[in-house]
Amino acid sequence: MAHTKPLRFAALIRVSSEKQEKRGESLHTQATQIEQAVAALSGEITARYAGQEHATPGWEREQLGRLLEDASKPRRKFDAVMVADPSRWSRDNTRSEAGLDLLRNQHVRFFALLQEYNLFEPNDRAVLGLTTTMNSWQAALLAQKSVLNRIAKLQKGELAVGSLPFGRTYNKVTRQWGLDAEKARIVQEVAKRYIAGESLYDLAPEYVIGRELLRRTLMERAGTDWEVRFDSDRFNIHVAVNVAIPPLLDVETIQAVKRTAQANKSYKHGHIKNQYLFSRMVFCGVCHRAMRGCTTKGNRYYQHTYESPNCLEGSVRADDLEDVAMRHLFDTFGNPQALKRAIEEATPNNRKIEEARKRLERIAQDLAKIETARDRILGFVVRGTITDRQAEKQLNELTDREHRLQEEVEQLSQQVECVPTANAIAASVQDLTKQFRRRVSAKPRLVARSFDLMTWEDKRSLAQTVFAGKLPDGRRMGIYIDRLEGQQGKHHRKWNFRILGQLIDEQGFFPMSSSQRDARFDHSDEEPDVIPRARRSSTPR
Repeated sequence: MAHTKPLRFAALIRVSSEKQEKRGESLHTQATQIEQAVAALSGEITARYAGQEHATPGWEREQLGRLLEDASKPRRKFDAVMVADPSRWSRDNTRSEAGLDLLRNQHVRFFALLQEYNLFEPNDRAVLGLTTTMNSWQAALLAQKSVLNRIAKLQKGELAVGSLPFGRTYNKVTRQWGLDAEKARIVQEVAKRYIAGESLYDLAPEYVIGRELLRRTLMERAGTDWEVRFDSDRFNIHVAVNVAIPPLLDVETIQAVKRTAQANKSYKHGHIKNQYLFSRMVFCGVCHRAMRGCTTKGNRYYQHTYESPNCLEGSVRADDLEDVAMRHLFDTFGNPQALKRAIEEATPNNRKIEEARKRLERIAQDLAKIETARDRILGFVVRGTITDRQAEKQLNELTDREHRLQEEVEQLSQQVECVPTANAIAASVQDLTKQFRRRVSAKPRLVARSFDLMTWEDKRSLAQTVFAGKLPDGRRMGIYIDRLEGQQGKHHRKWNFRILGQLIDEQGFFPMSSSQRDARFDHSDEEPDVIPRARRSSTPR
């Protein structure tokens, strides 16, 4: 009687999560079941493929890939493959069919413990296909529920993601948020030094914090809102959830940080080759675009960039603008009454403030309705009431409206928060005037004659202080140049300028009047031809 060789098995043992692999429960259970089944079939295990893998379609399955590669070799180590159950083979129907085809073509048998599936038999292949499809459906359903459950928990203010925002703690028992005192202290110190002019690039290594983490914490996660995004193309879920968390910084400091960041992107950004006192602070009063400094034939100008049309139809002499605008700032800061008028003229009246507050209340109600509508749409998707395409269209419309309302909230909040009281104005006027006088002259009575004694650095510092921020309508603060009627075609033109800025002291941030100045300046030449016209279109800007 001929001796039959024992069947050689490749054991495929797979789990779907790191927790299962670390606990070892599923791996050990599958290994034991397969060993017992192989023994019952009088076979032997000659190859093992085991390890943690994701159970969702589309992820790389390293162990399965190794097994299929070995099955294709002429001198393979096994004659059959065994899994604890068909779900451990694959939950991706396309990949499953391709793998089973390879095993069939290589005449490798397939077992789920003691149950053999004949890969040449259509009924057995159909059973495996249906099993894989059902497993794939179950995995997809669980994955979708996991995403929706995490969104729901976050909307209730609970922690439902792996990492905490920097400087915060969370008690899973009481479901309460708290602050990490040491990390909060670090952020407060960094914010103070950043506002004072130090670079986050240098501060991050000093406090042993990643630069990107520090930037994101200061710019996006220092307040009471923590935005968590869920983007799943597979389930067409694209949702941003704002979670209420304890703030690391107060509102005033957060606004100062953002103003500093904006300033670093504009007039503090980069090296200034030529000294233009209002570099990156001068704007066209028509199109509101920034004007660039240029020098030709020994004269300095502020003019439109070559990429934009010249709304002013001319260029402004930098010497004239800097002299008249800086003298206006000098006179305003040195004169308490002028300083007081500059603040009062720019302070919105009570009626406008009340209108802004009411509008903020209505927007808050609209934002709450948008959140409710988004939840309802997601519920419809889960129940299959609406299609993914319909849901995507409605969610995109809600998101667009939400963004528009949030931008309006930011502008209105600036109007409401920047309203100083009469006492605050009076205190600031005295304080700012004293600071300015001490800065420009040791003898206050000589202030009127001290303008010419100010260094370029002193003037530049004063300009940066006044123009550090944005206006309620989103425009950058600065000097806006306007044309005067009847000046077109003249070689020496006159211009009007508007100062749109703010005053800063220990009391807070106060807007300066943005009314049109009566002061006019001239001696503007025609547009200087700094770059030859043949090169303008090809010169990158």
